[in-house]
Amino acid sequence: MVDRGENLFKAIVVDDDPTICEFVTAIAVNHGLAVTSAMDPRDFKAAYTEDLDLIFLDLYMPSIDGIELLRFLADSQSQAMIVIMSAMEEDIVAAAENISTDHGLRTLGALRKPLSPKKLISMIDHFKSMAATDSYKADAAQGMSRGGVGRTAVAEGITRRDRQSAPGRLAKHELPRCHVNGPIRSSLLRA
Repeated sequence: MVDRGENLFKAIVVDDDPTICEFVTAIAVNHGLAVTSAMDPRDFKAAYTEDLDLIFLDLYMPSIDGIELLRFLADSQSQAMIVIMSAMEEDIVAAAENISTDHGLRTLGALRKPLSPKKLISMIDHFKSMAATDSYKADAAQGMSRGGVGRTAVAEGITRRDRQSAPGRLAKHELPRCHVNGPIRSSLLRA
């Protein structure tokens, strides 16, 4: 992960639900990211490159779960920021975050399913603001030691650092103007 200047940050969405992949991709593209998706975790392993900046990762998938992919990312010494997405219980998501952090991965936060567009946008904005800082670039160049970017408030889908530094920020976001192939399920749009 390097300073890209005018170039787009590279992201990938890993989720076995095509609606989630399309939803996250549409919002991320609308907010300036170059995005690909992998609905089969094995495809993610094949598509993984060191220049990825942001990974949206579902925990519960067939054949290979998100925890195994976190181990793969650790073995690959990934410097990408990771957003965990899950409908699983908060303690399971917290355990996944701990595994990620314990393996030296850069965990940006977690988003609860059904996904909220406002919280997703907030997470992308948080990533972009971190990516613009010198400390982010230095951390990426040197590799982070143990510890992620910040512990998350899973139910809110934003980091505690966000909540402390910018209270009320989520309320300022508007829904993105984007179209996903076909109608978006209303369960995904819970605010």
